[in-house]
Amino acid sequence: ALKIDNRLNHHHYNIGNILLKQGLKEEARKEFEATIALDGTYSEAYFSLGLIEESEQNLEEAKYYFETASRIDPDSGKAKIKLGGTLVRLGIVDQGLAMIESAIETDPRVLPQGYFHLGKALLVKGNRIAAVTAFRKAIEIMPSHQEAKLALSQIE
Repeated sequence: ALKIDNRLNHHHYNIGNILLKQGLKEEARKEFEATIALDGTYSEAYFSLGLIEESEQNLEEAKYYFETASRIDPDSGKAKIKLGGTLVRLGIVDQGLAMIESAIETDPRVLPQGYFHLGKALLVKGNRIAAVTAFRKAIEIMPSHQEAKLALSQIE
């Protein structure tokens, strides 16, 4: 049986990240796709493809990649946050809200972004008071959170 060196998929993934940081989305996409071709369980590559699709407003495609990343790594709070936010933007608000709440409960690393996205989802649902509380919580955890500050200033 052919044994693939795992360093190769990491190599493609790392190159993809460098290209993405340089704004070279199509080149980055190819590297992330090469990563997945070598290892179909590489959740970070699916997540990165989701980011590319999201940045291009391809929300259905972004949803697919964030769902896949979340399914492969159920403990990935950042995949759940992005999936939840994408679901909200697609109008699947209750499911998106549940996904964001799940991420906040299971992965403390995502708390500032989690509360920010929770606030955005709560605004969509019309719950302004709870949204203000969520934005304030994001700022409390991360005082430099500019997106949360802006969102709060627009509704207070």
